[in-house]
Amino acid sequence: VVAVDASGCPSDTTAATNIILTNIDRWDIVAQSFNLFPNPSQGLMHLKGFLPTMSQVDIRLIDMLGRTVFQTQREVSQQFDVEIQVPEQLKGVFILLADTPYGPWQQKVVIK
Repeated sequence: VVAVDASGCPSDTTAATNIILTNIDRWDIVAQSFNLFPNPSQGLMHLKGFLPTMSQVDIRLIDMLGRTVFQTQREVSQQFDVEIQVPEQLKGVFILLADTPYGPWQQKVVIK
């Protein structure tokens, strides 16, 4: 690893103590660690994943017209498994969107 200061000069990184995640790194954390199952679902789903810190996750279920039909917020620890129970009357194809401090995540879900 080579650190470059504001003037473009490389410096020794042995004294570095902090690592700053870039937006790309943050998005990769969410994209690579989140998993929604079962899919298709009967209305009960699990969102599993990992976030580097205790975080709030805003979960929305969006229909194919772009309307939010279900919404919940959860405070999650680093390694988490959130149970999501959507109302019985919701059937069809939706997008589940999870907004986190480390970026958004979405997946198409079929609810029977």
